[in-house]
Amino acid sequence: MLAPLTVRDHVRQSRCTIVTVLQKMRERKTFDTSKLSKEDLRLLESFHNRRRRINSFISKNDLKLTTCPGCGFPTFTEDWFHEICGVCNWQNDGQDDPHADEVWGGPNYKLSLTENRLNICRTLEEKSKALNGVAMQDPNEIMDVLKAHQKRMDSFDDDKMMNALRDDPIWEEWTKARKEVLNDLIKR
Repeated sequence: MLAPLTVRDHVRQSRCTIVTVLQKMRERKTFDTSKLSKEDLRLLESFHNRRRRINSFISKNDLKLTTCPGCGFPTFTEDWFHEICGVCNWQNDGQDDPHADEVWGGPNYKLSLTENRLNICRTLEEKSKALNGVAMQDPNEIMDVLKAHQKRMDSFDDDKMMNALRDDPIWEEWTKARKEVLNDLIKR
């Protein structure tokens, strides 16, 4: 039988854990933006323009919302830490522009914020082409789409979802409904 840990052992283990976390923070990987194509730069510029436009709209209308740092859409409430974006699935971990190229790991795994932004911009471009439309730019239209999407997602019975097995058809319906927001953000 192992002897119980002493206070000194706990302190020693805690120090090792803190040192390990600090070392991992120093070893963060960075997304190499020096190799971005002109198209990638154009997509990132469109992201920043959309986010500025929506942030201005939020400020002018005194809305209790914040734009997602991953896609630029107003999907977070003011107390948004650890919320998951309904558009791009970015989980807010506090990362934003000053550290956008860093890979923090955690809830967003191996993606930098810049990579996530490129992914969502590419997805919107592809959907725009497939649906013969363009990504919405008007904040009023975007707000209407996001409200309708939230209403659609709220229509799912939380109790039923919590008790449903993974192969229950409700999960397929929920996943399909969750992805619809990207199509809805395309103006045809």
